[in-house]
Amino acid sequence: MTQPPPDPFGQPVQPGPTLPAGPPQPYPPHPGAMPYPGHTGPPGYPPGLPPHGGTPETSRTKAVWALVLAILPLCLTWIAAAVLAIMVLAGPRDGQKRGRGMAWAALVVVGLWVIGSIVAAVAIIASIPADRDDDGTVTSGGEVFAEDLRVGDCIDEGVDELFGEDETVFTLTVRPCDESHNAEVYHEVQLDTGSFPGDSSVMDSAEDACFGQFEPWVGQSYDLSELDYTYFYPTEETWAAGDRLISCIVVSLDEVTGTLEGSGR
Repeated sequence: MTQPPPDPFGQPVQPGPTLPAGPPQPYPPHPGAMPYPGHTGPPGYPPGLPPHGGTPETSRTKAVWALVLAILPLCLTWIAAAVLAIMVLAGPRDGQKRGRGMAWAALVVVGLWVIGSIVAAVAIIASIPADRDDDGTVTSGGEVFAEDLRVGDCIDEGVDELFGEDETVFTLTVRPCDESHNAEVYHEVQLDTGSFPGDSSVMDSAEDACFGQFEPWVGQSYDLSELDYTYFYPTEETWAAGDRLISCIVVSLDEVTGTLEGSGR
């Protein structure tokens, strides 16, 4: 016998018994579906990984090597020392002993080596001796000792060096006269041998000789000339070494090319 549906306009349906509440049940997995892994949080660093910049022991080792390599007189070792020192200084500042002091010392030593090398290179270049032909004329610029100057030598030195007082001049730069220069040897005097006559006597001899030969050589009286003159003379020390030469030098305040002899300036 078929039961008819309840009449919606009739009496309300009585609720059935209430089941006790419990924890929510998960949905059953779909057939064939792969399980979804749960979130495990941010990944951690592997155990034992050294901090940025390495351990303090590694940093100190680099600093020691930087200082050792900086002391060696080789360009490649200076570069390696500088790299190691910068690596140490770029490391963390965590208060631990990482050799930063040795790294700074290595950079200072490298800097001193570089400066010393530059100065030495300049000194070597500046000390290249001048070349002369068979007649004694300068054919290639370079350095000559003051006692080796000759009449006609064209000099390229600063005014302070040429007119310096209380300063002993040992070498000067000479050039061929067709190159730029600012001074020229126009007369020389060989003093008598014997004991040193004293600075005043030597300077008096130099003044008389150089002033007397200025006008005949330049072609203009000293009072009207735009040129000046100076001289080099032996000191008591160079006299003892055999120096007896007085060199008279005409000086132009401007750079010139060619000889000043007979210039009328």
